Amino acid sequence: MIRNKAIARAFKEAGLIESFGTGIRKMRSLCEMSGTAVPEIKEDGIYFIVTFSRKAENDSVASVAENVKGMTGTESRVYAIICEGSLTTAKEMSAASGVSEKSVRRIIDSLIRKELIQRIGSDRSGKWIRK
Repeated sequence: MIRNKAIARAFKEAGLIESFGTGIRKMRSLCEMSGTAVPEIKEDGIYFIVTFSRKAENDSVASVAENVKGMTGTESRVYAIICEGSLTTAKEMSAASGVSEKSVRRIIDSLIRKELIQRIGSDRSGKWIRK
C-alpha cells in the first residue's frame, strides 16, 4: 500500500525503486530463503518498524567447538561453520566468520593437523566435515 503517492512517484522516476509494493515481499522471501524468521512489521500511525531476527546458532555445534581444547576463538568460529555443513569454500567461510580468506585456509590446515575435520570429495565439488 502506498503511503505517500508523491514521494513514491518521485522515487520511481529517480530510479530508486523498481515497482510499488514489492519491498516487503522481497524481505520476507529473502529471510525465508536464508532460514531466518520472517521480519516483524509494526505500524505506529506515522512510522513503521521492521524487526529482523538473527539466524539461531546451532547450540550443539557451538558447544562442540567450545569443548575442543587448544582451539582459538577464530578456529572455533570456522570449525562451527564447517560443522554446520552449509559453506564449503574458504571465501564463503571468510564472509560468514569475518576472518580473512588466508586466515581461513590457515585455520583449515590447523584443524586438519588436529584431526578435527576432513575433506569429502574433490576440491571443486567436495565439502569439509567434522571427524
